[in-house]
Parts: sequence; structure tokens; C-alpha cells
Amino acid sequence: MDVVIHNFVDVELKGATLIDGTPTIGLVSTIAANHLISSLSLRQIAAIDSVEFPSITVIYEGKPQYPARFYTNSDGKLVVLFSEFTPQPRVVRPLANTILNWAREHECARIVTMEGIPLKNSHMEKPEIFCVGSTDRARGEGERAKFKPFTTGVIAGISGVLLNEGRRRGIDVTAMLVGAHPEIPDARGAAELVGGLNRLLGLHVDVTLLKEKGKQMERYIKGVRTQAGQTEKPIPVMYG
Repeated sequence: MDVVIHNFVDVELKGATLIDGTPTIGLVSTIAANHLISSLSLRQIAAIDSVEFPSITVIYEGKPQYPARFYTNSDGKLVVLFSEFTPQPRVVRPLANTILNWAREHECARIVTMEGIPLKNSHMEKPEIFCVGSTDRARGEGERAKFKPFTTGVIAGISGVLLNEGRRRGIDVTAMLVGAHPEIPDARGAAELVGGLNRLLGLHVDVTLLKEKGKQMERYIKGVRTQAGQTEKPIPVMYG
């Protein structure tokens, strides 16, 4: 199965960190990636395409865009993969390997992938970030960033493939896992991920707005469920 990357700009990415923002539980990775792109004014440099991807174009400012795109900052030290869709299971492995190959080809230093894990306590004040690393170096960086080690469990999808292949190939892959509401777009979980990236990578991205969006969303959901008399059935809400 062919997954191809179209490079639009010839840019030096040696030593860069590639952040995977493909959708996961609560859309925390997608929301976090979008916040990074807008807050840091990242520019698009490439797109990913496959016959297995949705046949759509996304229009921004009157211009068509591929639904999965790479962005970078001015010095080429940070790359963010942003995806508008969740890949089908059959395309996950070739997509993850294409990302790994592209990162190695451009001599990126590491890959950071973000995952949501279902919250056991939906009223948790501050979701914790757990971490898994493909190498000793990646695990050490997670410890220095004060992430809790994820010692037992299963990580599926692109993050799972990136970790396995990263270990096999000796590529530093760090998976950041955060508790997220599985039934709603979770801006608060995304804010925790961005805060974790600040610690891990020495960034200075403000998360105040994301945290406020998370609080507003939780208040809204609680109010809707109370009025509807539905305390258990999820209410779908679009993130805007």
C-alpha cells in the first residue's frame, strides 16, 4: 500500500523534533497540534497522501489543502504532523513507517507522538501525563520532563507502530499519554499535552486559552446532560 509524502519546500530539518498529531481519543493530539501550529505560526512544508485516505480537500483562506500535512518553524527544529481524519486500521502501519522513513531521511532527532487514554474519573482536576520511550534516551527525556512511566498496558494505532519500529530501528520515539474524555473533544487534555511538550522540548507555548475552552466545554456538557436527564449517555459536541 502506497503512502506518499509530497515535499513542497526544501527545508533543513537535521536535529528536529517531529510531533505526531494524528487524531486519538478526545481529539487531544489534534487539538494540541493545531494549537502549536497557530501559536508558533508554523508554515506548511509537506503533505501525506494515499489512495486509502478520504477523497477530500480542506479549504483554508480559499486555498485547497491535503487533509494530512507537515508544518515547521523558522529554524526547522520543530515539525508538526496535523491530520484532519483518523486513518483506517489497514493504513496505520504503512503510514507510521512512512513517517519514520521521512523523519530518518531528514535526519530528525526524535519523534514525539501524543495519545489520549480514557479517563477513569471524568472529574479529575488535572489529567496526568504518562510516557513510554522506544529507547533509553527517550525514556530518560520523559523522566526529566516529570512524566510518569507507563509500565503496563496496550498502545494501539500509529503510536504503537512508531514505538515498536522506533525500538527496532534505534530511533528515539516518545509517546505522551494523557487522560481524556472519550466522548467529547477534550481541550483540557490537549492543554496538558502542550504543557508537557513545553517541558520536554523547552517550548514556551501558552495554554491558558486551551484550559479555559476545556472548562467551558465541561460546563456545557454537564448542563446539557442535566437538562436532558442523561447522566450516562454521551452527548456529541463539535470542537470549534
